[in-house]
Amino acid sequence: MKIVTANLWDANADIIAVTTNGNVKNGKLIMGAGAAKAMRDNYPGIDRWAAMQFTGKRYGWISNDTVGLFQTKINYWEPSTVKLIEFSVKKLLAWLEQRPGITVALNFPGIGLGGLTKDEVLPVIEQLPDTVTIYKAPVVNT
Repeated sequence: MKIVTANLWDANADIIAVTTNGNVKNGKLIMGAGAAKAMRDNYPGIDRWAAMQFTGKRYGWISNDTVGLFQTKINYWEPSTVKLIEFSVKKLLAWLEQRPGITVALNFPGIGLGGLTKDEVLPVIEQLPDTVTIYKAPVVNT
């Protein structure tokens, strides 16, 4: 895993991924703030697609050929948890095992609106392979 300071939307990766929650309303994953909102704004319909990919409120990682969603919260109004980030890392690792060489760009999970510190999250995400790049700059729409 690599960490860079850059705009996520400028990433040269197979999959651009953002952190999300597990709340669905009116057939759409709630993506109303932070990196999730930027993803929703840049990829119209991603919220509806995402809601069709899981049942319940815990999925960890989902992806198509372009974008990925990395869960850090169960409910959007609650803080991120290290435990859920651990679960999501395991899901992402399993997904990557089936796709050798695929590169993923992901905003730094759990910080910002998640409420965790980088020091709390870093030990969990350090197990990600070098094909995953973590972006620690603010995510902005393009």
